[in-house]
Amino acid sequence: MTELHKLRRPWPGEDRYTAAQAVHWLAPRELLAAGVRAAISKTFGDYADRRETLALLTPHADPARSDMTTGFRAGASSQPDADFMIFDETSADTGFRTLEGTSSATDTDFWFDYVADLGDGFDATYAVAECLARDGLAIEGEVLPRGRILIMGGDEVYPTPSDEAYRNRTVGPYETALQYLCASPTLEECQKEEGQLTLYAIPGNHDWYDGLSSFIKQFCTEQWIGAWRTRQYRTYFSIKLPHRWWLWGIDTAFETRIDRPQMAYFLEARNLLEPGDGVIICTAKPTWLDCAAVGEEADDREYHNLRHFITRTLKGTGAHARVLVAGDKHVYARYEESEAAGPVPNGGQKIVAGGGGAYLSATTDLPERLRIRETRRADPTDYTLATVFPSAADSRRLHWTSLWRLPQTWSLVATLGVFYLLIAYLLRIAADEGSATGLVDVIDRVGGDGFGRVVTEVLGEAFTFVPFYVLILLLLVAATTFANKGHKGGRSAGIAFGVVHTAGHMIAALFTTMVAFWAGGHAGPWGFRAVVFFLVAFVLGAVLSTLVFTLYLIFAAAFGRNLNELFIGIRWKGYKNFLRFRIDEGGDLHVYALGLQKVRRRRLSWDADGHPEVSGQAATATLIDSIVVPRTPNGTSPG
Repeated sequence: MTELHKLRRPWPGEDRYTAAQAVHWLAPRELLAAGVRAAISKTFGDYADRRETLALLTPHADPARSDMTTGFRAGASSQPDADFMIFDETSADTGFRTLEGTSSATDTDFWFDYVADLGDGFDATYAVAECLARDGLAIEGEVLPRGRILIMGGDEVYPTPSDEAYRNRTVGPYETALQYLCASPTLEECQKEEGQLTLYAIPGNHDWYDGLSSFIKQFCTEQWIGAWRTRQYRTYFSIKLPHRWWLWGIDTAFETRIDRPQMAYFLEARNLLEPGDGVIICTAKPTWLDCAAVGEEADDREYHNLRHFITRTLKGTGAHARVLVAGDKHVYARYEESEAAGPVPNGGQKIVAGGGGAYLSATTDLPERLRIRETRRADPTDYTLATVFPSAADSRRLHWTSLWRLPQTWSLVATLGVFYLLIAYLLRIAADEGSATGLVDVIDRVGGDGFGRVVTEVLGEAFTFVPFYVLILLLLVAATTFANKGHKGGRSAGIAFGVVHTAGHMIAALFTTMVAFWAGGHAGPWGFRAVVFFLVAFVLGAVLSTLVFTLYLIFAAAFGRNLNELFIGIRWKGYKNFLRFRIDEGGDLHVYALGLQKVRRRRLSWDADGHPEVSGQAATATLIDSIVVPRTPNGTSPG
């Protein structure tokens, strides 16, 4: 293996990037933008699907420099299709050949890496990139070499794709980390030396938010990221690996839909499969998580499209989908067939590995058992949760950290404070009784005779003021909708959660109003009372409303609701993960799940020569799971 060495490649000022903070997902601006993005992206998905355009613009294979092998159309096995690109990673050199000249599999182990859900905050994204960039990782007495190819499994940037976002959140951190690839003194020499290092990516929903425009520029136009080179021309790909393994990366867009050109591509790719081949399928969303057992049946509606794709493309080939990998949920979770279940053609391992840098997701809501119909007419196969990272207990302990982490989203706190201030002012109007009395006069009347008088006045006016009931109703509707967000079962129970949430806010808002009136009535100088009223209503309202909101999230999470909203508020940097694969000479696939329990703060700076410098303690990866997957379901991998 090559020696670690920092490449001395200066960055021009215009190419330098900034270390982005982790996204404040609960910030009102971000919540509003998310709604707009969802609406726009749905329009793109329905009316401007870039995948079909890419299929038309795909360049012809060039045997002189091409990184792909040509395939054959179904029914025309003797004629190669120049537009049909299968990426061949079995060659030991950097040359690529047509199918007839493809080199045989190498005689040594083949390594490759997988990461998904990256490009959020700098600290976590860079920590994972740093581990991927190292020449090898010493894990429990064994050295795991860096993979020759790197697969990015979706959501390569957050929250919105753009050239600037990819540069600051993904490309910059990865290129900085991936400078540690070879002993050459310059990046250009390193790229020549390590030219076989390649990168493939499939888009996730966040990559789709601009209709794939930025994703295509970054990953479908042969770009360099450090010494890794992107080679794909579409948002999906088929890669031939050594020892009769294949890796298929599919693009399911928003609705887990496989577009027609993509299906045609893989129907052609299936003609290269032989009986006994193993297939690894990478998809952006783990729809199998929706197949949790319900009684004796399995709710597999979300899994339907993926099952249809696998069944249709592999039927009659004798090849088997042995491993399914996806991100989207930012944890590590592996499901394997229950021991009682016999081998099925499309069974094997189903892995969620979305720990590339985005905020941590909860693991307490992961089902312990899945029932999956691998073919439409087959009996359901039981899968059990074999390994999860972090554990449910560790995930549950993080709930209480929201008490001090969620208030760090200052714009949310300020917005809630303004909301309570408006309630206080609404009750001031109620206390005004329709007269033209000024605010200070109302404060004096309500708050001048002690706190007991304030309570009587505020409550008395509130519950006889019709707009106050309208406000309660609107808040109840919003709270109920929020309680049911992302929850597929027991929607009627959302009303109960909405009532609890609404009641908490109304009690806190009434108390805030009482204190504001009382403080204003005892504020001393006449002109100072209105200022005190507004200040107390806003500051106390911000504190109490944030506390109520946070306690509600903790309460709801205990019943499996609003877990995602709780964790996007926590924005926990730790518990990241990525995968390292090895295909041995016997054809067995070794999967190493590597985790980073802690991610420490790192600082990015630029020296006088324009070289990036990252301070702080280097990231440390540990082994969280390890399995061996035979190439065929019967437990053997024949040559």
